[in-house]
Amino acid sequence: MDTLSPRPLSHGDIEVLRACDAWFLSSPTAAHSLALALRAAGGGFTPRSLAVVGEASLAAWQAAGGVEAPCVDVSTSGESMGLLVALRQHARVGIVRAQSGREDLPLALRAAGVHVHLIAAYEKTKNAAFANLLRAALNDNTLPKVLCLTSTDQVACVRGAAWQAQAFNAARVWASHPRVAKAALDAGFKLVTL
Repeated sequence: MDTLSPRPLSHGDIEVLRACDAWFLSSPTAAHSLALALRAAGGGFTPRSLAVVGEASLAAWQAAGGVEAPCVDVSTSGESMGLLVALRQHARVGIVRAQSGREDLPLALRAAGVHVHLIAAYEKTKNAAFANLLRAALNDNTLPKVLCLTSTDQVACVRGAAWQAQAFNAARVWASHPRVAKAALDAGFKLVTL
């Protein structure tokens, strides 16, 4: 698993956000990290529009002191299609996410003529404790019968830290998203449920 650490915003990041018509908060961690970074930088401006996927991102934004702004939750309209519809009406969109992330949304928005700016609000660093826990389970022969995986990063971590012969691919995987299910199947898990 990864440890998530907020990043301070640079002066350039703040100026880019000021110029954007809309901000997409890609996760609760992104929302929380951005709100804290804006407060630390002195705040002073309100986004014209926010887009989120699910109530958790909006709740994290508000809990960290993010200012109120018109907001659209696209979780009920199909994640990627809803985002495209919600965001392509804006000329400049700031996508707030981890230092690295998937490129499908930025590419689709750019293809629709939107100027996209990626704002890294937090960093992911590898957490050795999770890898050690998986190794101990392998050594003690106490492997879980079911794994709940909610990101492709988690699939990669399990695969990288503890994959020995057939040790984990017999476990049942519950995946939170079709993208995670596909990653689990590609990694060799046989029993994957959405």
